[in-house]
Amino acid sequence: MTTYDAICTGAGPAGATAARALAKKGLRVLLLDRDTFPRDKTCGGGLRPDIMDRFPHLRARAKDFVEAECRRVMAFSRDPKLHFEYSHP
Repeated sequence: MTTYDAICTGAGPAGATAARALAKKGLRVLLLDRDTFPRDKTCGGGLRPDIMDRFPHLRARAKDFVEAECRRVMAFSRDPKLHFEYSHP
């Protein structure tokens, strides 16, 4: 039987981030989600640039959680109604 130090339920942005942070600290982590992956959903821990404006206290800690900055995003799906493009100056 496999044992784990932590079990994270839900592999969305919060669950995946928690599981990753725990694993980086050396814990044995099991990440569970009821859905199958990859799924037709945009996520993965992304923050829109205006979030920093709305929550200024995050800006001082950004180096703790921001891995890369992206100024333009284009998302495509099997469903054409879900296609979008977002650009930030």
